[in-house]
Amino acid sequence: MASVEELLKEIQQLLETLSGRFSDLADSISEFRESTPAGDVESLEYPPEEESESVDSMDDTQSLEPPPLEEMFEDIQEAAGTDSGEYKTSEMKAVSQETKKENMEESLAVKEKQPEVLPDVEGALPILSKLARLQEIMEKKGLEVSAKDFAFIPKSTEVYASLSEEDRIGSKGARIVLDCINFLDTISYKYIGEYYAPLQNAVAALVRSLAEFLQSEMGYRVFPLGETSRAEIEQGVPDYTAAVQEKKSYSSAPADAILAIRRRGATLNNDIVRKAQILVSSGERSEVDEILETATGAVASLKAGSERAAEMKLKAIGSLTEWREKLYGTTGDHALTVARYALNLLHTLENPRGLKSGEVFSGQTQRLKKINGRIISILKDGGLSEILVSVGGTFDESYDPSKYERKKVSSDKPEGTILGLLRRGFLDRNGIPIQKAVVAVSSK
Repeated sequence: MASVEELLKEIQQLLETLSGRFSDLADSISEFRESTPAGDVESLEYPPEEESESVDSMDDTQSLEPPPLEEMFEDIQEAAGTDSGEYKTSEMKAVSQETKKENMEESLAVKEKQPEVLPDVEGALPILSKLARLQEIMEKKGLEVSAKDFAFIPKSTEVYASLSEEDRIGSKGARIVLDCINFLDTISYKYIGEYYAPLQNAVAALVRSLAEFLQSEMGYRVFPLGETSRAEIEQGVPDYTAAVQEKKSYSSAPADAILAIRRRGATLNNDIVRKAQILVSSGERSEVDEILETATGAVASLKAGSERAAEMKLKAIGSLTEWREKLYGTTGDHALTVARYALNLLHTLENPRGLKSGEVFSGQTQRLKKINGRIISILKDGGLSEILVSVGGTFDESYDPSKYERKKVSSDKPEGTILGLLRRGFLDRNGIPIQKAVVAVSSK
């Protein structure tokens, strides 16, 4: 049997061994903490960059040129390629992720502690549920719209519904409601003209309801709402320059009158939460702008016989709207260039080659023809002359390659017969071709 002295030595050696092992473990833990970035640890707090993004995701340098909806709302993707678990804006995604974390933590809380029973608060859900009404209106009226533009509707309601009752009337819910208002602004800006009046009316009613909810339940003030001019907005915001990004546009409306709202802004406790983007009238009218406005209405009124025709129509409306924005303050030559682009576009819609008889446009093609005639007159007054094409004649060496471009088309007509004009051509004041005439030529 070992003596007491020997036992004490063994115990001392064991303690030294354990001490060394605990020291190694402590060092390992310390090294792990030092090597792990702070961002890798899940937290319920927004990182600084996400906080600033949730306040206003569009900076002062961003253009007012009409982008597609997927650029207005960050991270939006094609409807066909979007997974059902993805979200259309970074703000909605952040809110959803944070909500899931909170729900998980609540479920892991001490079971003996009964959670506080909150009042039944639906928040903006009753209003958001009416977003589906837009799709009903489109189907009932037969309006041609882009399906991906409206992919935001179901996801926004789903994310808002996933919030706790308390958060629905808190900052998280407010961000989603503001996103929905901005989505509706985009729709209102994109689908214009009498043809889309039913959709416009429904959008206006939803915007007002959501704005009134934010005001009464959360203290947010959305602008412009009832304002019709720059002066009226200035009266309600702390600093107009900081609150509004404006762009002038030709119009016969009084100077500084609001022509269109690209995005509404919002304030909370007199602080600017989101910056508004608006178009205001210059108080003067450009002849080219007037024609583009008329053309936009005519194109919007076209009834498409196929999905492809509807797509052509929607792209044309977007292009005409974009060109109108770019006209203000430009030189006469630039205005002529825009007029020429518009002529090319309208000529294609007036003569939509490649579409079968049942797929063409109906309703306003004669109106387009008259508008094209007006544009040609403007171009001639500006010193441009049209390159002539003899439809029905033969395309031969007399057609200078610097002025004409041939497109072969299958036909039962004799080889080389000019079947039609795909794009009008023009010469400048010095007789130099600035746009080739594109002709359709029969080919076996």
